[in-house]
Formats: sequence, C-alpha cells, structure tokens
Amino acid sequence: MPFKKRIPPIKVEVKNEEFNKLIEIINNTSENASQNSEKLKDKLLKYSIPTDNGSVIIRLFPYEAEAMIGILFSFSNEIDIKDNYYEILLKSRKIKKERGDE
Repeated sequence: MPFKKRIPPIKVEVKNEEFNKLIEIINNTSENASQNSEKLKDKLLKYSIPTDNGSVIIRLFPYEAEAMIGILFSFSNEIDIKDNYYEILLKSRKIKKERGDE
C-alpha cells in the first residue's frame, strides 16, 4: 500500500512581517512550553510556503493551531480589555436561539 500524504486542513496566509513576528514570539516562549514551541517553529520554517506576493502560507493540524494560539495568548498580557466580549457572545447566542436560527 503506498504512503498517503496528509495535508494539514488549516490554511493560514500571513504577510512576511507577520510570519517573522510569529516565529519571534514562538522563539521567546517560556521554558515549560519550549519543547512544543521548538517543534512548532521547526515545522513552520520547514513546511511554510513563501509566495510571490510577499506572504507565507502556513498549513497546520488542529493541535498545532491550538498550540500556536496558546503561545500567542501568552504574549497578550499587554492588551487592555475594555469590553466583556464573552457577555456579548452570550447575548448574541440567546438572540439567535430565540429567533430560531440555531
């Protein structure tokens, strides 16, 4: 039986500056996450596809996307949250449920 190539289902296209920021953030993660971060960084540098228009296509499996989002959240402490978006989400879901959209 021939080997089947699995293409990660999540596709993200970022500008090359954003790609550089992403790699830098992953590179500067805390010690306890460094092993997973190193694997993710290596994968991004090995399998990401540069395009002619100055962007980079990144393909990820769901667990890799989850790890990347977690790393990005760890660097979001400087953001001042002004609104409770969770409450806005709950109100939106309640309105949809009452309308029968769900």
